[in-house]
Amino acid sequence: MVWKLLSGRSKPDKVAADDMRADLGTVPGTPLFADRASARLALRFMRQVLGEPELLPGHTLLAEKMALDDLRRRCIDQPLTDDMVPRLPAVVPQVLRTLRQPKTSAEDLARVISGDTTLVSDVVRLANSPGLGVGRKIDSLSQAVVLLGDSGLRRLLMTAAMRPIIDARSGLISADGASRLWRKNQRAALAADFLAQRLATPRFAAFLSGLLSQIGLLVLARALAASGQPGFRSVSAPFLVELDTLARRVAVRVCEQWEMPALVTATAGALAGDASAGAPGKLVQVVLAADLLARYALLDESGALEEAEDADGFGLEGVSETLAAACLAAMREADAAAA
Repeated sequence: MVWKLLSGRSKPDKVAADDMRADLGTVPGTPLFADRASARLALRFMRQVLGEPELLPGHTLLAEKMALDDLRRRCIDQPLTDDMVPRLPAVVPQVLRTLRQPKTSAEDLARVISGDTTLVSDVVRLANSPGLGVGRKIDSLSQAVVLLGDSGLRRLLMTAAMRPIIDARSGLISADGASRLWRKNQRAALAADFLAQRLATPRFAAFLSGLLSQIGLLVLARALAASGQPGFRSVSAPFLVELDTLARRVAVRVCEQWEMPALVTATAGALAGDASAGAPGKLVQVVLAADLLARYALLDESGALEEAEDADGFGLEGVSETLAAACLAAMREADAAAA
């Protein structure tokens, strides 16, 4: 039933993917891998981002354990260095500080970013994208402010600021993999906003959490490249599980270093398995569901879901099948409008 609601077609009769039947191992306390169907989905997408390395059967290899130990030492035990963490545009911390003020208006945001001509042009360009459905041409930031309003400008601004960071080759992630990751994050942000609006959850925190999802993977890719790792030709499934889990822990550190809103940092902590992070449970559920739905949508688009062992049991705690289907439909409509 889940398969039909989410993909709009019957479940494939034949199963051909050894990687989806591999022993995924267990990582206690990690929400993303609460069930095997979610784990298969997440790891299938990660393999696409990493360039489709061959999946090896069995447990984590010695070389993989050594790589993970080195990543923990460099990215968790030690301060994150400038060569590992992408730099934010200088205006972003100013914007985030402005957003924290209780009476921030769209005009306030416009004044903050007006000195960054590249960011202003990106905001205006994105404001004219068909997916927004404004219905008229926007020629200036002031028009964007009036037509998009406060919440719309917030989302548009952060999308424009984050795209150059995420949509770029990072260490071992190719340009194609980075582009796929950016499209996933865009869809996760859209899905998180869609779900948050309908589940009475803070929308901007949900949107920004979706936009930043898997930023930790970019940091790990840079760290691996700096250590001389030649690339991912073959990996074990447990290694991918550990890599994704470690990436979530690193994402918390990135949020702290970038001075993200406290609610966004707390949500990242909860998604990394920190029960004391303090994020509202419903917000965490929304962001997690949005991330999985975004991965699902891209895998479905590329035909990779035909390889899945079984889509039944795909876990979306707190989100009904009907709402999940509506969210996927909204993503498809946004894609069609932008085409």
